Amino acid sequence: MRKFFGLLLILLLLTSSVSFADIFMEVPSIDVEMEVDLSNTYHVTETIRVNYLDQRRGLIRDIERKFYGYSHDIENISVTDEQGKPHPFATTIHGDILEIRIGDANTFLTGPVTYVIKYSFVMGADRNSEFDQVYWNLVGNDWSSPIDQMTFRVEMPKAFDESTLNVTKGYYQSVDKADWQV
Repeated sequence: MRKFFGLLLILLLLTSSVSFADIFMEVPSIDVEMEVDLSNTYHVTETIRVNYLDQRRGLIRDIERKFYGYSHDIENISVTDEQGKPHPFATTIHGDILEIRIGDANTFLTGPVTYVIKYSFVMGADRNSEFDQVYWNLVGNDWSSPIDQMTFRVEMPKAFDESTLNVTKGYYQSVDKADWQV
C-alpha cells in the first residue's frame, strides 16, 4: 500500500463566552507558528498577547503532553517578550500537563504584555505505517478568558495531499471546520 502524507490539526478557539472568565485579563490574540520536522518533532512558537486590566503576576500556559495514549517530551522551552527579552518562568509537570508559570512573584503587571513561548514537542516514533499525521491542539484548553483572534502557520517537512487536511475550531471535541489555506 502506498504511503501518503496527511495532515490533521485540531484548532480550538475559545470565542464568545468562557466559564469562570478572568474579568481582569483580556487575550486580544494568539499566533502559533509550528515547524514539523522529519524526526516527528514539532518546533512551536506561540505569541500570546494579553491585556491585564488589574494587577497580575503573569500567565500560566498549560500544554498537554499526552497524545495517542503516550506522554511526550517537551524540550528547549524559552519565554521572552517581542524583542527577545526573557520573561522569568518555571515549569512543573502535573500528570499529562506541562505547566509553564510565567512571571515573577514580586512583580505585578498591568496593561498589554506579550509572551513569546518557544518549545519543541517530541512526538517520538511514528507508530502508523499507513500514513503520516500531525495532530495538534494549537491553543490548548481551559483558557480563563476569551481569545479574540487566533492565527497559525504550520510548515511541513515535505509536500502533502492538501485534500487530506482537516482543521477544526471550537471547544474541546468540536468538529466545526475552521478557515484555512495552503
